[in-house]
Formats: sequence, structure tokens, C-alpha cells
Amino acid sequence: MFKYLIDDDIEIIYNKCDKEYINEIIEFINSYYKTIMNFFCITKMDKMVIIKLWDNSELFRDELKKITGQDVPFWATGSSKNDKNDKYSRIDYLSLNEVKEIEYHKNETIDDLKKGILHEFVHICHSQSCNYDYPKEYFLNEGVATYLAHQYDNCILSVPIETVLDDTEYVEYENYRYVFNILLQVYNHQEILEILNNKKKIDYDKIKAYIYNEKGVSL
Repeated sequence: MFKYLIDDDIEIIYNKCDKEYINEIIEFINSYYKTIMNFFCITKMDKMVIIKLWDNSELFRDELKKITGQDVPFWATGSSKNDKNDKYSRIDYLSLNEVKEIEYHKNETIDDLKKGILHEFVHICHSQSCNYDYPKEYFLNEGVATYLAHQYDNCILSVPIETVLDDTEYVEYENYRYVFNILLQVYNHQEILEILNNKKKIDYDKIKAYIYNEKGVSL
């Protein structure tokens, strides 16, 4: 195992198989993590963030089951944990070779891996910002994470908007990102933070009106 420290805020633990791309990961995190903190108006992480890359998917899933008490979905490649009383925040993520062993992710690239790790870092910052009390809307939590991690930048809405807003079922993350993009058009930054921190309710009619009327979406 190898370690790299970024500004006393983030420690990356990686393996021999990660050496060929670890510098890309470090550079990518360095380029964006302060921007994410700034989005949430965080000046200092309240605890160290430890990012651990796993070169054994079986051990990775066993570890996450110990943490969550549940089996990890077959498609999952990463996870974050930042509870109020934790000594440190943690991000666990599979090494690229292990990610590509999953049929659903067989075509993933180092770019996908970097964004996936950053996605989990957004969750860490979000939990600190909302004082460890996430909003109940799944599309908010995943929407802000995909937005700040630069995932699905060219997304489209592929399901009825009600399916996303009502959280009636899991949908592809592109849809969460699409709805969050709409929120950014309807609300200013301060209002977005209030929504993400459970201090303001979403006006669902306003969101639907923007999509149907201004975007001309018909589903």
C-alpha cells in the first residue's frame, strides 16, 4: 500500500496497480476539491478525508458490508461515509482493473474513475454542510454529486419528470443530473444551499413548469 497527502485535508491510499494513473487522480482532485468545498461554503474540512483504492473487489464488498450492514449492489464501485461521530471521513473505491471486471462498468476509463471518486467527495462535503442531515430527496443528493463531479454533462431526461421528483424508483443518474441542472436555473446559489441543507422546500410546480414550458420537454 502507498499513501499520498493533499494539503492535510485528504489522504489517498493506493496499490501497486494504481501507480500508472495515481498522478492523474491526484491532479484531478487537487484541481476540483476546493471548488466543491467553496460550493458548500466550507473553508475547512471538519475531519481528514481518507480515500482508499481497493485492488480486491471481494474484500471491498466485505468491508462495505461491515460498515453498512447491507450487501453492496453488484454495480457499485465506490462508497463514502461521513457520520457525525466518525473520527475521519472515508471514501472507498475500486481500482480501475477491478471496476472493469464488473460487466456494467467494463468500458470505464480513468476519467470515469476520477469523476467517481470526486462524486463521493461531494457527498462528504454535502454531509458536513447539512450537518449530517441529508435531504430525503435522492435526486438532490445524487444530482449535486454528479454536477460537481462533472458527470453526465450532456445529459437528457429519459423518464417522466414525476418519476424523478417523486423518487418512486431508481433511475439512471443522468436523470438526477438533469433535474439538478434545472434547479440551478430556477434557484440562485444561496437557495440551492438552503434546499440541500434542509432549510428550504422545493417548489415542484416551478420545476415542472420550467421543464415543460421553457425547455419544451414532452414525455
